[in-house]
Amino acid sequence: MPWNSGVYTRGYASWVSDANNSLPISATKFDTEDNDFAAGLNNCLTIDGLNKPNATLNWAVQMNWTRGTDGNLWSLARTGGSNNPRIQASVLDASGVTLAVTGGGLTLSTTAALLLTSTGFNVGATTVTYLGPVAGTQVDMTPDKGSWTTTLSGPWLVGNNPTGTLKWERQGTQVTIWCDSAITQTSIAGTALSASALPAAITPSSTRACACTQIENNGSFVLARALVETNNTIAIDPFGVSGSFIGVANSFTSSGAAGIAAGWSIVYSL
Repeated sequence: MPWNSGVYTRGYASWVSDANNSLPISATKFDTEDNDFAAGLNNCLTIDGLNKPNATLNWAVQMNWTRGTDGNLWSLARTGGSNNPRIQASVLDASGVTLAVTGGGLTLSTTAALLLTSTGFNVGATTVTYLGPVAGTQVDMTPDKGSWTTTLSGPWLVGNNPTGTLKWERQGTQVTIWCDSAITQTSIAGTALSASALPAAITPSSTRACACTQIENNGSFVLARALVETNNTIAIDPFGVSGSFIGVANSFTSSGAAGIAAGWSIVYSL
């Protein structure tokens, strides 16, 4: 065979040497040379896909493919070295890499740890199932998350509604909302609070009731009930004490600061 360790070697290095030595043309030599050419070509991949690999291919460099009409380069490479090998897929623009699977779905099988990392891993409507157990194995998915600017309507002068930022995270159907900086105003009337503009992605299918702390009422922090409504609002009522019972007071006092204090949070299911 003319191929040896990836190098093609001619059977006869120079026909000029035969001519200079007045050697006649040899049909045997020509057949040997042409047969080597044929064997070498038969051992090559072809652009039309008719000649295919019949053994494992070990690539010495990164493989690149151009896909689609935009001509963006998509590459697949083994990185990390022999002690920490990885398969890395990347593109040269911001469109990312999409793995589309139809039919029977996608199965990832490993006898070691499975690690999924992302700055915004969004499962969406897809069900992700972890089948185990494997001792010491951890499945870590960065949750869907975001924030929004809310306006509090409540026991203060019309037009004095305070605004602030509420943050959220969602893992599956469980949602956590919290507040890093207080959203308060001076109370003048005994009414409840309502936070607006709850994002559609975390609006429940029916009203969810949550107990919470870090609600400010007349300068004090009190327990309260938060109703996460289907109309993209959160209604907040402080708890009141009547004798030996704690119940919803339905309104704030008509003096002092009222609103959501820093550190407030609720957890509910969609």
